Amino acid sequence: MKTTILSITVLALVSLPASALASGPDHAGAHDANAGGHEEARAEPAPGNEVLVTLSVPLMSPLFSETPVAAVEGEPITVSDLTKSITSIHSGRVEEATSARKSYANLLERIITRKLIVQEARNIGFDEMPEIAGQIDDYAKKFLITSLMLPQMESVEPDEELVDDLYRQMSRELLLTALKFRREEDALAFQEEYESSGDFDATARRFIDEGRADGEIEGEQYMKLKDLLPAIAKKAYEMDVGSVSPIFSESEGFILFHLEDARFYEDPVVREEARTKFMEPLRKKAADDYIDQLIAKHATIDEKLLEEVDFDWSETGFLWSRKEQPVDFEQLRSDQRVLATVNGDESFTVTVADITEKIEARHFHGVEKAAKKRKLNKEKDRVLRNVLFERAAMIEARSLGLDRDAEYLQSVDDFESATLFGTFINKVVAPDVKLEEEDVKKYYREHLGEFSSPTMYRMSGLAFSERSDAEKALVKLRRRADFKWVSANSPGQVDKGAALFDNALLSLTAMPEDLHHLVEGTEQGDSLLYSSPEGQHHVIAIAKVFPSKPQPYETVRGEIAKIVFERKMAELVDDWSGKLKEAYETRIFVTELAD
Repeated sequence: MKTTILSITVLALVSLPASALASGPDHAGAHDANAGGHEEARAEPAPGNEVLVTLSVPLMSPLFSETPVAAVEGEPITVSDLTKSITSIHSGRVEEATSARKSYANLLERIITRKLIVQEARNIGFDEMPEIAGQIDDYAKKFLITSLMLPQMESVEPDEELVDDLYRQMSRELLLTALKFRREEDALAFQEEYESSGDFDATARRFIDEGRADGEIEGEQYMKLKDLLPAIAKKAYEMDVGSVSPIFSESEGFILFHLEDARFYEDPVVREEARTKFMEPLRKKAADDYIDQLIAKHATIDEKLLEEVDFDWSETGFLWSRKEQPVDFEQLRSDQRVLATVNGDESFTVTVADITEKIEARHFHGVEKAAKKRKLNKEKDRVLRNVLFERAAMIEARSLGLDRDAEYLQSVDDFESATLFGTFINKVVAPDVKLEEEDVKKYYREHLGEFSSPTMYRMSGLAFSERSDAEKALVKLRRRADFKWVSANSPGQVDKGAALFDNALLSLTAMPEDLHHLVEGTEQGDSLLYSSPEGQHHVIAIAKVFPSKPQPYETVRGEIAKIVFERKMAELVDDWSGKLKEAYETRIFVTELAD
């Protein structure tokens, strides 16, 4: 397996005394031995006693992940940054060494361009815009809360016996007898008579004989739950052998079924589904319990006031004088009474007005309708709980040091960079892109093949076990004998089902690759011989060829316009990169890439 090596020259961050420079080779040799031969270092004196160190770094080695490969205004781009981008873009791709070197160099340029644009976006002040700062803050909060909650949910251990019971219930094959009815009254009559007699088969036969139902009493096949319609599968899952389902409505009438038998089958996918299904309520309970603990630990709730504040319509008076009393939302919006306090470095209070605002935000079409239906008091409790949980969780996460975790810091930094880059592109670059109609038409003309239907081939085939028999049939076809006659009068054919094609209409890409090359360029009436990897010999007749046909410009204009726009955008981004390199110090340390 090839190892890609980066040769990187970096400037030491400290100035070394002359005595250290003199002993440099000995130190370099010791370090090289400790690195297992992956690092070659040499120290050379430079002006001001600075040292240039050249490293040969295995690209995918975690030992050198923080080694800088470039820097923009002193902010490093590391081997890790480069390898992450390479992994995401080139995953599963095999490239020649020259192509790989060019690809990696281009990729490093793209990372530098991104870093330059993010630097410029910060200097412009995009990171201080309320909507951008809000997005970044929301992402950071969600990441921290997720980091806090995941261990609580993942620590849940299921009862494996109960998981196995659920798996055996889900992993069943069912023998069902279905009856279909065109009229609902017949279905209801069958259901009533069956419940009276208890004999499904006899009742079903009589209804079928009378033409009131369609179905087969015998010869049904076992079916898996996942192969049934969702509504039927859900009911069948709950049924016992011998029972009859309710009546289901379908497009052509009504249906019910009798569960004749059930048997278990092994299926690792279903086992995993059973485990997930079993774990979901356990994890939810663990999360809910932990949320309650966090709120109890960090918050104080005025339970009396919470009970008193009413968001639902009420009733006043008695009997004939009873009246409905609407909610005064205007008063609630200005109610500054404190429902709860979160105790942290800085206390945070939640007022009635705060909860009112959040409840109203959840009802885009007006809150009065929900208040009249008396649904908001329950919502009040949920909204308050969510607000307190978010605050309490942030306090707990910070107390545990999760906001200092390297993964958290890197993830937030990546999100901020991506947000600032996107904002710069949308606000600065995109408005300067000029999309001319002639540019779109020119691209269409120059790439017409990409917007054309593929050539299609109507073809039929005969399969032979011996090549000599196939060659004889091929000769007959090439002498213009009728295909059906050749099919009927050619000995040595294997089972008709072994023929590759029977009047099939295919494009080249739908054929096996080795056959693709044989068929390409053939014309109507041609015949050819194809020997498959399985050892059979196929005589294939090309009945008709449908040439490639360009799609109308109007049909693909939108798709092409997007391509042209993105190309112009990329050109402008490159222009910006060049300008920004003049404004921000940019250094590249990679001097060579080798395998």
